[in-house]
Parts: sequence; C-alpha cells; structure tokens
Amino acid sequence: MMLALALSLAVFQDTPIHSPVEEWELCQSGAGSHLNYGSLVKEQGVTPETLPAISNMTLKFPGETPDDFDSDAGNIHFIIGKEFTHMISDFPEATVSGTVLFGGENGFPCTTSALSTDGIPVQQSVVGLMTSEKCNAIANPDLGLMMIFPEGALDFSAWKEGGFITTHFTMPHGLALRVEPLPEGVGEMSELTQELRVRAISAPLPENVGPTIHNTRVEAGESTATFDLLQLTNPGKEPYTFSVKFSDLGWDRPKRWRLAANWDVPELLGGFRRTFIQTVPGKTTTTFVLRPEMPRGVFAASPSPFSQRVLPWIWHSQSASLSGSSALTMSFEANRKNSATWVMLSMADQGKTPPFEVGEVLDEKDRSLPFHQVGAAILIQGMKPSGDHRLLKIRTIGRLSGNN
Repeated sequence: MMLALALSLAVFQDTPIHSPVEEWELCQSGAGSHLNYGSLVKEQGVTPETLPAISNMTLKFPGETPDDFDSDAGNIHFIIGKEFTHMISDFPEATVSGTVLFGGENGFPCTTSALSTDGIPVQQSVVGLMTSEKCNAIANPDLGLMMIFPEGALDFSAWKEGGFITTHFTMPHGLALRVEPLPEGVGEMSELTQELRVRAISAPLPENVGPTIHNTRVEAGESTATFDLLQLTNPGKEPYTFSVKFSDLGWDRPKRWRLAANWDVPELLGGFRRTFIQTVPGKTTTTFVLRPEMPRGVFAASPSPFSQRVLPWIWHSQSASLSGSSALTMSFEANRKNSATWVMLSMADQGKTPPFEVGEVLDEKDRSLPFHQVGAAILIQGMKPSGDHRLLKIRTIGRLSGNN
C-alpha cells in the first residue's frame, strides 16, 4: 500500500487553497519553533518528491470563515514555516482533518511514547495491518523517518481494512507535527519472521531493568479473530506478579472480556477485562494468549503461538438437533500438515448469551479426545494426525451459567 505524505486544504465553504511548498520548515508548536529540513535533505537524501507537502485536507471554522482568511496565502501552513504562526494565531479554534499518506509501501503506524503498565516497561509489535491506540506516528522505514502527530489525532480504522490513515485535530494547542529519525529497533523484527511478518511499533525494551512485557498484536484472519500475545519476563529469583492494564497497552475496548491462556503449559485461565494479572516464576519468560470473547474459533494451538495464523483450524459446520436447541455439533477442519497435539477453542455465543457447555469431542476417526472447559474456552488434548485431513467434532449439551 502506498503511504506517501500529502493532506488537501479547503475551507468551510470548500474553497481550495493551492500553492507549492516554498520552505522546508515544520513548525512544532504555536510558539513558532521550527524544525529545518536541511539536515534531512543532506543526511537522509529526502526531497520534496520523497516527502511531499500536505494536501487533501479540510479546514473548518467553528463559525463563519474569518474575513482576513487568504486562500492564496500558501499551502498547508504548518508545513510552510513563515506562514504558520500567523495562521494559528488568527484561527485558534479551527479544526483540521484529512487523509494522511506517508511512509511508502512499507509505511506503518508506530508510537513515540515509552509504554509501561504498573511501572513495567512494554514493547509492542504487530502482525499484519494491526496497530495500537497508543500509536501517534507513521514510520517510513525506507527513509528511516517517522512523522509525529498530536496525541489522539490519527485514526487507523480504515488503514486496518486496506485504506488510508486519517487525521483530525484542533488548532493551535493540539498541533505538533514533526519529522524525526525512526528509533532504532522500530520496524521489521527478522528473528520473528520465519513464519510471518512481524514489526516492532515501539522502541526496544531497556536492558537490565527488571520485569518486562512484550506485546505482539495479531490482526484478524479469515479463520481467526484478532488476538494478543503477552510475553512476561521475570529476570529475578523470586516470583513476580504482573498487572497488565489493557488501556496502557492501547488495546481497543479494554473493558471487553478476553479469553486468556498460558501457551507454555498449556492452561486455560478464564476471562479477563481491563486488567490481566498473572504471577511468573523467577528466571522465566511465559507466553500468554488473549483473545476477545466471541463465538467459535481456535485461538491457540501447540505448534507455536502464531499457529492459527500459519496453519489454521477452520470452522466447518454447526448443526442443532432441534431449532433453538443448545445441544448441537460443531466441527473444525485443518490440513494434514497441521501437527497440533492440543488446541484451544472459544465456546462463546452471540451477545450476553451464556457459553455452550461441551459434552464430547471427537477427531476425524471418531475417537474421543480429552478436554477441559473453563468458562467460554475449552482445551482439547491428545490429538494425533491421521488421514488426508484433520477434523474436530464438538458436541454440546447445554449452556454454562455464571461464566467469567
């Protein structure tokens, strides 16, 4: 996807403003301080073609358009330093919104803030078109640059669907655009790309600082919902209890229930909302999987924490014995290459309906498999590949009450 920078400016009455960029200066605040692009041009080889001016933006005033608004005053004034201070002093309550294109084909959202939760430093990475609510910048890894926006000014919802990043902010207090070198460690993480592409969107964790958290956000696929991996590292000798607040990690809808599991054991941990609390033994890194509580779907399997993205189990069918009955059979299929010996599935239903209670699990040979259910999730073990494909048949006997 092309992400190059350019926003268009039109006033309330859709009056367009057109003018070429005359100066390579970027105002950082209403006080009028500027960042000169001369060093970027010299050291990074940046040109107006590789980092173009902003266009396609809408400027809207809270009331009538000011009488002294000059549509020929220049292009986007927060790119043209000599005009910028005058513009925001004249129109302090104007709102600016538009489409942002920056970063080239490999551009992606990132964060400039040092993430932490409960005093523990956090590094975030993503798989696919995934991001974090904490992201406030767009990276251009080809140029080694990032463009930083005001906090809360970027909207990535359309980008996650293959569209463009949009922005919206009010001048002057929220306006603080800058271009800076991309921090070392932000970008593709080669050690994690054997099975899929993973990018760090925040700075690497500091060394020798005690307990740390690495959060990998994985985008939804055809057969799986969005899920998160939390790698909690306790370098000390004694057990340490982590308290991970979803809002601190920029997770959307932090109050939403999420199914949690210890992937290393494996073990189902039940449902969590707002905060995930777990104790990790000393000298240990433990990997946990968390997925929003929602109907059907394998969210973890034995080959790797990313198994469901690489060799997925796919929901095949669901049939009830009677209309509206909670006694039904649902099945999931996988390629024979899928070597899972255990899987974790969601047994949640739509809305606030209680989850299904599982009575029996069979494989493709109708062999009974051991399983354990905790709330809206089940852990199926003792699986063995056989035949040309793999199949799980799950028979429910009713619904649970008092889950989570």
